[in-house]
Amino acid sequence: MDIAAFRALHTPSGQALLQEAAEADVREDGLLATASRLRERHDPPLVAAALTQVRLRKKARAKFGAEADRMYFTQAGLEQSTRASVAAYRAGRFADRLPAGRVLELGCGIGADLIARARAGLAGVGVELDPLTAEVARANVAAFGLDGLASVRVGDATKEDPSGFDGVFADPGRRTARGRVFDPRSYEPPLDVVLAMASQTPAACVKVAPGIPHEAVPDDAEAEWVSVGGDVKEAALWLGGLAATCGGEPLSSRPRPTSRIEGPRCGP
Repeated sequence: MDIAAFRALHTPSGQALLQEAAEADVREDGLLATASRLRERHDPPLVAAALTQVRLRKKARAKFGAEADRMYFTQAGLEQSTRASVAAYRAGRFADRLPAGRVLELGCGIGADLIARARAGLAGVGVELDPLTAEVARANVAAFGLDGLASVRVGDATKEDPSGFDGVFADPGRRTARGRVFDPRSYEPPLDVVLAMASQTPAACVKVAPGIPHEAVPDDAEAEWVSVGGDVKEAALWLGGLAATCGGEPLSSRPRPTSRIEGPRCGP
């Protein structure tokens, strides 16, 4: 799916095709016949884009529930996105600690966390290196009517200036063409680069792999592992004003997914 075909989905004819595809048989054994029928009346690239979205929306229901049916995805973006319940929980802490704050997101993907924070009332700017993924994130922001609070731009996260923002959220890439990345130094961008940027704002949260080595967790960070349905799904490092303090400040009392929390780690 290219950007031109994706943008064409947002025209009246593209939306009509998307609805028609959603009502068609897109299972493996019926996909070819559906595609052939739709191509009789629509451009092949547009048909491919519509069928891709319909199939990804069905997969996305596991993460986003019924709201997946109005969202847009790429395959990689869906795989790496934060599920809705976790994003809402995380947005709750941002809202509790940074009320009316403005957050810079480094590597916003398809926009799941950006949208969750905007729904919690926080303005934000998402930066995404891949142009198509950025386009998808913009479409998702618009789908939820959050254009006034959230925006997305294409750019290199490592070249962003965090000054002027109340907080940073970062989701460095942990997949390459060869598969998952487990060494934080191999994240894109590397974890140490992200942490250095995060330190330039009063508060930050960095999403990391659940298998992050404990020695990679900064001493002044709160490390949190979140499980859903008994399975550990992800981890996050809370920093600055978003972390619990070493003096024992309680975590947010906001309801959250089942989680195991370690930290903050203070001192040597």
